[in-house]
Amino acid sequence: MKHFIFGYGSLICPQSRAITAPSLEDAIAEPVVIRNIERTWSARVTGTGNKYSNDPSVAVAAKDRDHIHGWTPMGVRFRSGAKCNGVLICVDEEELMRFDVREAGYDRQRIDLADIHRHLDSDTLINESMSLWPTSSVEVGDEETSARSSLREKLALEEAKCSECRLVFEKACAKRRKSGSASSECDSSQEC
Repeated sequence: MKHFIFGYGSLICPQSRAITAPSLEDAIAEPVVIRNIERTWSARVTGTGNKYSNDPSVAVAAKDRDHIHGWTPMGVRFRSGAKCNGVLICVDEEELMRFDVREAGYDRQRIDLADIHRHLDSDTLINESMSLWPTSSVEVGDEETSARSSLREKLALEEAKCSECRLVFEKACAKRRKSGSASSECDSSQEC
């Protein structure tokens, strides 16, 4: 079964991901912006316990952390109107378990599909004269902003390199279109 991880801190770095899951060394991580989430330094993690260390297939990945007695990692929290950039990583069951060991101080959270937006790379944005970071929500009735948002979404889907991630982006686009969200950023002429 395939799963997706949103990397917003050290998981953005391919070398960091490959330490945890060597099978991901050459894997594609798609740039994304997630709405209604923001980065934060909000929690101190203490202790050396690892809730996944009883599984012998993943315990090895945690052994190098036994000496750490506390740290303050970057986290995220849900906040209406916030935006957080990062990467979407497609993983299998074994890789997910390895990341559970690595990220033992975190709790997995589901992200609403409609909040996932593929981030366009800077070359595409420069060539299309669009801003690098997402702008505020599309105003209803603002045709120019709506057209630029539709173009941004269409380019984002065309540029996706990971086929599994592209399906996520297409489903997110369809969900936003179905909900009729004013900030949907979907090209209504495109099949999603």
